[in-house]
Amino acid sequence: MTERSSVGVSGGCWVVVVPVEGAGGVWATGVVRMLVGRGVDVRVVESVAADRAGMADELRVAVGDASVTGVVSLLAVGEGEGAGAGAVDGEAGLLRTAALVQALGDAGVGAAPLWVATRGAVSVGRSDGVV
Repeated sequence: MTERSSVGVSGGCWVVVVPVEGAGGVWATGVVRMLVGRGVDVRVVESVAADRAGMADELRVAVGDASVTGVVSLLAVGEGEGAGAGAVDGEAGLLRTAALVQALGDAGVGAAPLWVATRGAVSVGRSDGVV
């Protein structure tokens, strides 16, 4: 086992999907910097698409013939400090994330694990731990 895989990030090609308006934000730059720092080939998709077909096209262009090891979606990060100017709201982020899940399959990237970053989670009951 290599040091890279022992810290939870395997090598290969990773796709980071961000809304175009959040591409220069703290979240996007932090995720890309972390992956690059571990020797990963990072493909950033600055998504302008709001639908499945458009996202699939964006993914195909970004990925080319590479074999994707993992996908990180920042489409649902939402508004808040550090989210970047023009960050999407919760509902739009949720809908775009659902379209991304479908588009990954359409673009042939469906076998790669998907991580979805979010913000603003809240506790809904007494038994829930601190969020």
